[in-house]
Amino acid sequence: RRLTYTCPDPGITTPITITYKGIASSFSPHLLTMTNPNVGTALVRGGVAVQVGSSFLSRITNSVGGDDVTFTLVRRAGTFPTPGATSGSGVLVMGVP
Repeated sequence: RRLTYTCPDPGITTPITITYKGIASSFSPHLLTMTNPNVGTALVRGGVAVQVGSSFLSRITNSVGGDDVTFTLVRRAGTFPTPGATSGSGVLVMGVP
């Protein structure tokens, strides 16, 4: 997914933080908890998983910016997910350092 950041005021250049908010899975702090206890969702940026509750640094230049991220389902090692639908909920919060 492409995350696109814009500022309504022209000419703004500033560092920003993107925080991954939600409840971490019981088997990894890097994964968002899902309704299936053997599955979590990873937010990956630049090949590195962002831990739930932590943030990464980005930037807005001349009032625009963006990042490419991937959301990946991960199963608990040594288990098989329960068949059926699974869901979860997290939020990305943009802020200034």
